[in-house]
Amino acid sequence: MTDSGEIAERYDQWAETYDADLVEQWRYDAPTVAARRLVARGVTGRVLDVGCGTGLVGRALADGGLTDITGVDLSQKSLDRASARGVYQSLAIHDFNRDLLPKAETPMTAALTKIVYAPTAKAEVVFYSADDW
Repeated sequence: MTDSGEIAERYDQWAETYDADLVEQWRYDAPTVAARRLVARGVTGRVLDVGCGTGLVGRALADGGLTDITGVDLSQKSLDRASARGVYQSLAIHDFNRDLLPKAETPMTAALTKIVYAPTAKAEVVFYSADDW
């Protein structure tokens, strides 16, 4: 599956049960682990949650004391659920198959992701430093 519309539709359909499926049934802890590692590195500024989905990482970042969090994802229904958490400063639809990362208007301190399904994204452009923002 490589069509962005199909991917968004699948995640839109899954959004309502996503958290329960991953956290409760599969005991998925990657968002919490990733957020803890970022906080442990002393990050204090703006954080971009890449492929934020329903906001599991955003919640974990906020629990760690970070308050300036921006989230981007392909699924509008996932973003709606992320918005309901009340931890993001801003949320936006973004298609990683078209453009790997959106350009920030103001510098980001860190960008964090768990898994982003973007089979057509160019793999050689995966990591950005804070200077790239």
